[in-house]
Amino acid sequence: MPHRGQYHNELLLRGQYTATFQQRVPIPYAMWRPWDNIGVPIHYFGPSILSVGPRRAAPIICYEQLLVAPILISMKHNPEVIVSIANDYWTKGTYIAEIQQSAIEAWSRLFWIPVVSATNK
Repeated sequence: MPHRGQYHNELLLRGQYTATFQQRVPIPYAMWRPWDNIGVPIHYFGPSILSVGPRRAAPIICYEQLLVAPILISMKHNPEVIVSIANDYWTKGTYIAEIQQSAIEAWSRLFWIPVVSATNK
């Protein structure tokens, strides 16, 4: 159960299949604050694959797209697709969204796995 001031950054799937998936590595300081009880807790070793019907998907949420560990841990579980999710409304006027998209496309090419992206700009 979250402490007061904590919240979870989650991917919610609704439809024929319903599931939730927590972001494993939130942005340090801005979201994850290991020294206090506010913000998003880290789930570094949380689930790395999500079943969407018969498919195995590797959700890579926002900041995780730029990190090596989350993608490598996910690839260990043989996903069929990478699902890239980002909430980049706050990055207007920066190259952050483009850098994230470039990184996830590189991961897709490296592992020969298709990627589906959804970004809130």
